[in-house]
Amino acid sequence: MAKLLVASESIDSESKETTPVRNPATGELVDSVPKGTVADIRRAIDVAANALKKWSIMAPSKRGSILLQAGHLILQQEKEPSWPGFAQTFGGLRRYRAVELPSITHGQ
Repeated sequence: MAKLLVASESIDSESKETTPVRNPATGELVDSVPKGTVADIRRAIDVAANALKKWSIMAPSKRGSILLQAGHLILQQEKEPSWPGFAQTFGGLRRYRAVELPSITHGQ
């Protein structure tokens, strides 16, 4: 089962409830995801607000380096679908990406 990602931690929803995720082409159950609550959202907002304070005082070159690394990780994971049949069902991530990540991270 998938989890919520808050403060770099994979956690369950406060409610412990989940909702199924189905392959739209076949109806096959692919996974289940937590049903987030208002408290889950508030926690994520608080964590993000604290992270923004740290991010804001970081040197721009350091922030750029972090974003570039994140872009490389995203592009690498694009080659590894999260569930079997993804590429056949959705045509892969590249087809749906509106903007190439390297152009964003290089300011082009």
